[in-house]
Amino acid sequence: MDPLKIIFTTCATREDAEKVSKALLKADLVACANIIPGVRSLYKWQGKIEEGDEVIVLFKTRAAKVKDVIAALEGLHSYDVPPIEVLSVEEANKAFHAWIIDETA
Repeated sequence: MDPLKIIFTTCATREDAEKVSKALLKADLVACANIIPGVRSLYKWQGKIEEGDEVIVLFKTRAAKVKDVIAALEGLHSYDVPPIEVLSVEEANKAFHAWIIDETA
């Protein structure tokens, strides 16, 4: 069975996170998007330390869809440099794994 992946990103607002999530769900690229508001981020941008409120989004998908998810996120994201990180899922229960595979077929 195709391995599972979690794709991590942050968005500027909940509305941005929902827009991106719905687009990926409608395109059958992800089975689930978890939107986690209330994150305070500190980061370097163009040589300066910046800070701001963000929203974390975790997308659940299969390995075969990762390149398509990344390409879609790059096109949909409001940031100049979208933060996109892919995490491997070492293990998941069989029913959940099968559900993600079915929803991203």
